[in-house]
Amino acid sequence: MTALLSLLRLRTSSFAALISCASYVNSTNEFLLRIFIILFITAFLVTSFGFVINDYIDREKDLVGRYDKAIPLKKVSPRNALILASCLLGFFMFTTYQLPSEAQELTLLITILLVAYSFINNQYGIASNILVAVLCVLIMLLGVESGTGHIPIELIGAMISVFFFIFGREILLDITDKLSDSSTGKSSLCLSYGDNTAIVISMSSVAIAMISALLTGIIGESMLYILISSLGANVITGVLVIKVLTQSKSGVVSFINYSFMPFTMIILSIFLAV
Repeated sequence: MTALLSLLRLRTSSFAALISCASYVNSTNEFLLRIFIILFITAFLVTSFGFVINDYIDREKDLVGRYDKAIPLKKVSPRNALILASCLLGFFMFTTYQLPSEAQELTLLITILLVAYSFINNQYGIASNILVAVLCVLIMLLGVESGTGHIPIELIGAMISVFFFIFGREILLDITDKLSDSSTGKSSLCLSYGDNTAIVISMSSVAIAMISALLTGIIGESMLYILISSLGANVITGVLVIKVLTQSKSGVVSFINYSFMPFTMIILSIFLAV
């Protein structure tokens, strides 16, 4: 059961649901607890579905160099993963039906893009990085469409920041997948141009995210200094880990999950207060 639940990425899926709900709260003139709860459940299930279906489609590729996923480790069978994805699909299609029609249409679009991402990700790394960032913005937009459908200027700034931040994070994560990606012929920034170039582009994208947040008033100068300090620490640590632990992919993955991911949550938590 624990292995099956690990496919859902409970922490990330919950956070995506919170971001969607925050977008709803900040874009509606009439807060409805019922919509808030249904939206949280829907966004959580949609995000979890994306993770599960991606793990299922990537099951062959993940046999090479991925020591942190349940299917390659044979803790979860491909059949059970597909059943779980099907159940999640059925559940969130039911909950989505309780949301406004615009939100229903957007959920359908997100579902199609999640499946498309899983196939694109096997060959086109840069395109898949962009698509992940777009999907994160669409999850935020789902909250807006569950309310009035009107996007406040501050929320537009938050969406831009989220896009660039997630895009930068995905580029960095590709470094941990170099072995499996190279074995399948997948293209990525780090494989095409090297780790150092990928890291520079990744951190530049994160910097754009913070600048956007600053210009749109999401964060103040004092908070920006804190974020830059945190970013600097992550860059230094990240470069050291990637250079020193090139033979230990699980070590790099642990760094990403427990160092860069909390930093992601720091920035996105600010958007909850927009």
